[in-house]
Amino acid sequence: MKKEKVQIIALAVLIGFGLIYAYYTYLLSPEIRVIKQKTGQLAQRQEYYLRLQNYAKNETGLDQEIKTLEQEIKGLKTKPTGHLDKPQIMVDLYALAKEKGVYPQTVAFAEPQVKSGHIELPVTFTSLGQPGNVLGMIATLVAQKNSNLAVQAVNLTQQQGVLRAELKLTGFYSDDMPPAAKPSFMNASFGVDNPAQMFQP
Repeated sequence: MKKEKVQIIALAVLIGFGLIYAYYTYLLSPEIRVIKQKTGQLAQRQEYYLRLQNYAKNETGLDQEIKTLEQEIKGLKTKPTGHLDKPQIMVDLYALAKEKGVYPQTVAFAEPQVKSGHIELPVTFTSLGQPGNVLGMIATLVAQKNSNLAVQAVNLTQQQGVLRAELKLTGFYSDDMPPAAKPSFMNASFGVDNPAQMFQP
């Protein structure tokens, strides 16, 4: 009889724990989650309400804030959002140099500048090679119509039959123009039709 009593008590305790676990898991825990969610929503609403009260008390400040934000939006619309791909520029210059039999030395980029709705990126490219090869590379750079690089200045020095070229280039980007089209200010004549003319008397 004692054994049966112990078993009944153990079973009752087990059932009790099971009921408590089920109550917590399936009834109480979901309600706690809902209460926490509603509490968070209430806090957000209270914050929103307080903000509206502050705006109602300070309509002039609200108007000024709206005007400031509108000006910022206008500024963002006039500022180009694109970018110049420096790694791609390096690859293009090195590939052109190799194609023309010229040895590329360095590619250096200055800080990009925003000017009148477009971005300009100053680039300095130095290379070594035979005079004919170097001049051919420069002529190709000048003649390229679908490039976003324009030749601005050329500095050539010759030593023991090897020509060193330091090219000052300008990369550009603008949201308002197609990628393959240069802006008009970059279509100006380089100064001579053929770079070889620079070395003729």
